[in-house]
Amino acid sequence: MVGYHSPTFNLLLCFHFISVLCSPSSPTHLCSPNQSAALFQFKTHFSINQTASKDCEYSYPKAKTTSWKKGTDCCLWDGVSCDNITGEVISLDLSCSCLSGTFPSNTTFFLLSSLQRLDLSFNDFRKSKISSNFGRFPSLTHLNLSYSWFSGPVPHEISYLSILVYLHLSDRPITDLIGFQAPGPILKLGKSAVNGIVRNLTKVREIYLDGIDMSSIDPNSFVNLSYSLTSLSLFGCHLRGKLPDNIFKLPNIEYLSLDANSELTGQFPKSNWSSPLVILSASFTSLSGELPESFGDLKSLAGLVLLFSNFSGSIPRSLGNLTQLEFLFLSHNYFSGKFLLHLQTSQN
Repeated sequence: MVGYHSPTFNLLLCFHFISVLCSPSSPTHLCSPNQSAALFQFKTHFSINQTASKDCEYSYPKAKTTSWKKGTDCCLWDGVSCDNITGEVISLDLSCSCLSGTFPSNTTFFLLSSLQRLDLSFNDFRKSKISSNFGRFPSLTHLNLSYSWFSGPVPHEISYLSILVYLHLSDRPITDLIGFQAPGPILKLGKSAVNGIVRNLTKVREIYLDGIDMSSIDPNSFVNLSYSLTSLSLFGCHLRGKLPDNIFKLPNIEYLSLDANSELTGQFPKSNWSSPLVILSASFTSLSGELPESFGDLKSLAGLVLLFSNFSGSIPRSLGNLTQLEFLFLSHNYFSGKFLLHLQTSQN
């Protein structure tokens, strides 16, 4: 007989508690009816078409909404994540979901007020406008509407998402942008929206706006970008005018792409340039001048791509001291000297 205070009894008791804690619990239907109804109504606006996600870059296209059935827990639906306590939908990932159809401007979808992450990338919304209602998600930290065939102006209300840390609105796949020809409808970003993004998104760390028409934007609008910013991509945005050099000095910037803005002018900082830049790409621009010795202060720089621009003069020897440098493309500029051979020798 095992006594209540014996070591054997205590060991059995421990095993009992562990088995209770680790045993699978019966499924709990957390999703509230209004959340489920909002999602299901959203689903009905679209058909499933494999070609709608043919450009998907990150995974194979998958029609996630086919798992959405009435009478089932929406928290278990593919692409949906809920808060474990409230049952509110907090994440919706419908990237590469083969959705095809016009995106409704006013739908119960926008009543999912607890959303923290929303990814609708790589679908085909058939030239739909981005609804101003996207600004109605006060808890949103991640928003990705890229490569889904939205068109027209980006609404100013996007800047109401004050705790956003990730914004991806890129309009066309990079393969289409290489030729600098818009294959179809493009998004436009106006002064009001840009000023709102710069002023209100103080926590944002990543911004990707490739292919969006920003021809009406003065590059000086970017002077006060968030110091939290680590990644900024403005590939093929039709930017024109002089870019302020402080954009290169953002204290946390690691990735900066300015490629394919042929009328964008400016020069790199000549002094006091110390930043954590890892990748700097500014090909097919009108940036000019000599590469300053201050490049040697970019100790984390792993990639520098400055093809087909207007840089000139000698290439600074300080580039040869960048121990993290993995790739360097400087052709089709107006450089002089023999430094490239010196760099190749020093790196090997």
